[in-house]
Amino acid sequence: MSIDMDNIRDAQVAFHDYYFYQHWFYGNANDDFCRPAMRRIEQTILLLKKISSQLEQRATAGNDLLNWLSETEIYVEAFYWFAFSAARALHFLAVHMKRERLIVPCFTKFDENVVGVRNVRNQLIEHSEKEDGVLVGLFAGLKVLDSGDILVKYEEPWVWSLLRRRPHPDPGLFANVNEFFNKLKRCSELSSEPLVARGAKIIRTT
Repeated sequence: MSIDMDNIRDAQVAFHDYYFYQHWFYGNANDDFCRPAMRRIEQTILLLKKISSQLEQRATAGNDLLNWLSETEIYVEAFYWFAFSAARALHFLAVHMKRERLIVPCFTKFDENVVGVRNVRNQLIEHSEKEDGVLVGLFAGLKVLDSGDILVKYEEPWVWSLLRRRPHPDPGLFANVNEFFNKLKRCSELSSEPLVARGAKIIRTT
C-alpha cells in the first residue's frame, strides 16, 4: 500500500464534476460553501505530494535524518489538519444545501465518517489533552515504517499497552488517505447522480 495519487486525482475530479453539476442548476449561489471545500482538498493533495517527495528522499537522508524526520512530521500533521478542515467544509456544504431546500449532497457528517483522519487529528494532534487524546509520551513520536507508511505519536506496542490500555487510534497514513479519498469520490458521485438525472451538464466556465 502507498499514497495512490491516481485515486486521489480521481476523487478530486469527481468533486469538481459535482461542483459543475450543481452549478448547472444553482449558478454561483453555493460558491461560498463549495469553493472552501475545493481549496482545502487541493491543499491536502499538495501536502500529500510533499510527503511522497519526502519518502523518496528518505534513503538519501543520511546524517540529516533528524531534519528529514522533522520536516516529514510537519507535512504529515498539516495533512491531517487540512484534510479534517476539508471534511468539515463538505459537511457544512450539505447543511447549507439542506437549509436552502436544494438537492442535498451526501456529505452530511463527512467529518465524522472519515474515521482515520478524524481520530488522528482529534486524539493525536489537535485535542491530545482530552480524555481520549494522547499526549506526547517519553517514547512517542512519528514512526516511518519500512513500507513507507507513517504513524503519528507511535509508541512500541508494550509501552502503549502498559500506558494506554487501548488500541492506537492511527492505522497509518496510507489507510487514512485511502479512506478519505475513496469516500470523497463515492460521495461526489452519489451527489452528482440526482443532478445528472434531472439534466445537469458540465460547462466549465470557471
